[in-house]
Amino acid sequence: MNSESTAWDNFRLAHDRVVGRLHADLTAACSISLSDFEILANLNKAEKRQLRMTQLAELSGLSPSGLTRRFDSLANRGLVSRETCDDDRRGVVAVLTKDGAKVVKSATPVYNRGTRDYFFEVLGDKSAKTVGSALGKVAEANEAE
Repeated sequence: MNSESTAWDNFRLAHDRVVGRLHADLTAACSISLSDFEILANLNKAEKRQLRMTQLAELSGLSPSGLTRRFDSLANRGLVSRETCDDDRRGVVAVLTKDGAKVVKSATPVYNRGTRDYFFEVLGDKSAKTVGSALGKVAEANEAE
């Protein structure tokens, strides 16, 4: 196997395993999936805790239809809501509710502990910097237009 195949295969395998463990931890401790946590966390970080649906889909790594399904489920739980965009009445923004903010607050330590234990502790500081730089280049080169 050549170095490119090895790098790609190890990237995919590491990603799948770490994501799987994070998902399991969040589900067990907070009754929320990793994808749902990422949606809520992205809203929590946003100005006024709101984003256009298209922005939220992109930040969460979901297709618009994938976000709609997850968002509807979160809305049914009272964690998010949809509102008309102030500057464009045709636009819709996703808004984090107070209950959604509480879920983010309780789930963030679980998420942070998992990323530290499953990713950063394994890599160490020097490798984390190298991996971060390399993946940043890949992300930048493949940014959606």
